[in-house]
Amino acid sequence: MMDYASYLLDQLDSAILLFTPSLDEIRLHNAHATALLHALGGSRDVPPCELISTIETGLAATSGSGFSRAVSLSTPAGLHYAVRARKLPSDRGVLALANLAVSQDGELAEVLFVRHGLSRRDSRIVGLVRAGLSNAEIAREMNLQCGTVRQYLSAIFAVFGVHSRTQLIRVIESMTS
Repeated sequence: MMDYASYLLDQLDSAILLFTPSLDEIRLHNAHATALLHALGGSRDVPPCELISTIETGLAATSGSGFSRAVSLSTPAGLHYAVRARKLPSDRGVLALANLAVSQDGELAEVLFVRHGLSRRDSRIVGLVRAGLSNAEIAREMNLQCGTVRQYLSAIFAVFGVHSRTQLIRVIESMTS
């Protein structure tokens, strides 16, 4: 049975991973981290080398005890993450946070919220549709059921007065051009 702290970590929109100090093993991770590891073709037991090198790059540029600057990481499926890391005190390990970059255009998410009332999760789904992901891929990426993704998309389609993903993408593209 999952404890309440694990449940709360799984509800965050960030992938959270706790590594050993040498970055050779993942001690703890949340559901979004599982999706990231899967997207990189790895497992929770063997950290993908792309993730490790991204974390090392960020840590190398860090001064002090805060989080590193965000370093970009792309998956084979074309998803883009911003990864930040921090060495924990007393050599307890390395904490890494990875946020999915929904859109290269930060103003788009703001427009979707202000003009159309889309939530952060709705905006993320729009970004993933725009990136060409299928419902199953979106479900896996966001740790949702396919039926839930379909419900979100139906609501998003209604907001924009469209009936298909293609029409939605056309509307979104017209906002960005």
